[in-house]
Amino acid sequence: MKKFLVLLAAVLSVCFMQGCDSKQLNERMVIQGIGIDYSDNNYSVTVMYMNTDATNPDVTYKTVVGKGKTVTEAVATIVSQNGMDPLYSHNSFILLGKGLCKQGVEEAMEFFAGYYQCRPSVNVIAADTQAHKIMTLKGITPHTISDIVNSKHTTGRTLAVPVYEFLSDIINDTTTAYTGVITVENDVPRSGGIALFKHDKMYKTLDKDQSMGVMLIRGDTDIDAEVIPLTGKNKSFALSQEKTEITVKVSKGVLYCDILIKGEASVYEYTNQNKEQEKSIEQRLNKLAEEAVRVCADNSADVFDLGKRLRQSDYRVYRTIDNWPELVKNGVYTVKSTVSM
Repeated sequence: MKKFLVLLAAVLSVCFMQGCDSKQLNERMVIQGIGIDYSDNNYSVTVMYMNTDATNPDVTYKTVVGKGKTVTEAVATIVSQNGMDPLYSHNSFILLGKGLCKQGVEEAMEFFAGYYQCRPSVNVIAADTQAHKIMTLKGITPHTISDIVNSKHTTGRTLAVPVYEFLSDIINDTTTAYTGVITVENDVPRSGGIALFKHDKMYKTLDKDQSMGVMLIRGDTDIDAEVIPLTGKNKSFALSQEKTEITVKVSKGVLYCDILIKGEASVYEYTNQNKEQEKSIEQRLNKLAEEAVRVCADNSADVFDLGKRLRQSDYRVYRTIDNWPELVKNGVYTVKSTVSM
């Protein structure tokens, strides 16, 4: 763990350094996406990189795979295959295969913490299958994957977590590392919820509704279309300008958390907006948030930065806590939503 702390410090101290050499762009492997799988004590790294070959302009990117006992060795294998030095400044995502997430991602992530060219703002994503399988789907492009994790304001069910935040949460005793999941349906990659990590191992995947609830509580999402029952029929509503207020305190060894979700709502296919609609929308938001709180508390997962909030508001109490996960599990939570139309 000390080694990992040092590597994390390296991310923060040298992340903006850039290497200089005289190579032309067509001599560089301009990486746009990286996938990492792990099985049988070996890493398999899949790289999607820009096609800079002017003789084949119709191909926008290429895919190559390397294997090794470490991620560094796997990348070195790729370099030896095509003779091109990797350039990481254009990389938009790191996709972690399911096997790797179950085994533990710390060792693999050390490469991105220790190598100065790897940007700490790159998004980390989990896959519910092999990363290689997703990155080699027919018609897949680097933008297909990066657009999914950057689409939280259109779907409300996915989220992007940068490398620096993911690594920080892995080593923090009072936060739970998490990230968005990509799944495949009918050979098409889609958002698959949120993966929870216990230190560096994935141990729980939240479904789409639970994931939306998490993002509502975090104040990270607007909603384009969510269904509510209204006047005997199903209607869809949109939520914008979403904000969340969270207050946290610990009293007599019990964690108390009050969550207030606010936003501006509108209902599709229905022009007469009224208090009945507001109430139905608020009930739906409450249900999403309460289910997210329940499943996270049951798994002792603090994905709402409750520990950070308590540390900022009452450090004297915070420093006396020796079992934060247990406190989260047995906490008392209240959820309230208020919308305007």
